[in-house]
Amino acid sequence: MSQTQILLELLAALWAGFIAYVPSFIGAIAVLVLGYLVAVIIGQIVRKALEHTNIEQWLVKTGRLHALGGIQPPVLIANLIKWWIFISFLSPAANLIELSSLGSLLEQLALWLPHLLAGVVIVMLGLILGEIAAEHIIKAEKLKGIKIIAVLARILIVVFFLDIGLTELGIQITLAQSTFLILIAGLTLAVALAIGISFGFALQKNAEKIIKNLGKHA
Repeated sequence: MSQTQILLELLAALWAGFIAYVPSFIGAIAVLVLGYLVAVIIGQIVRKALEHTNIEQWLVKTGRLHALGGIQPPVLIANLIKWWIFISFLSPAANLIELSSLGSLLEQLALWLPHLLAGVVIVMLGLILGEIAAEHIIKAEKLKGIKIIAVLARILIVVFFLDIGLTELGIQITLAQSTFLILIAGLTLAVALAIGISFGFALQKNAEKIIKNLGKHA
């Protein structure tokens, strides 16, 4: 067999392999295009549905959007759902072109993304509730150190929800849990001190009045 024949047979084998691979490659591209279209459509539907709840308008109206760093919840949640759906299509696309290891990795990522979405929602909820709690606490202007108590309450709530959110992601942080317990103790002590000081001043005024009245009668 001449070298020319060997070369021709090699090229023929390569061409046959390429032809056999083309349907899988086209199928993978079709899956990706379909996945992206489905992801975009569902993402838009979710965004419109969330916008109709007027969550963002309520946050803007009450001045609480800054608690989320200006992030628009409908946009963030819709984008997370969109990419979750698209990544869910990547795994079968990778399997079509016989990239089973990559397909398995993408499948695990797709299964983890809902936990990411839940964790983000939990943390955003914590930020909003922390802001609401601080606003209500600070209204008690007569209590001494009420601003410090409001800040501690906000931090306490945010750390609590952050711990839940990280746990949802599969991240266990013992330090956060310890910090949460410390903050509870600190907040309790601060409230007790503030109430004690307020009562002390009130009792002092009452005692002064009683002494004055006793002096008059004497």
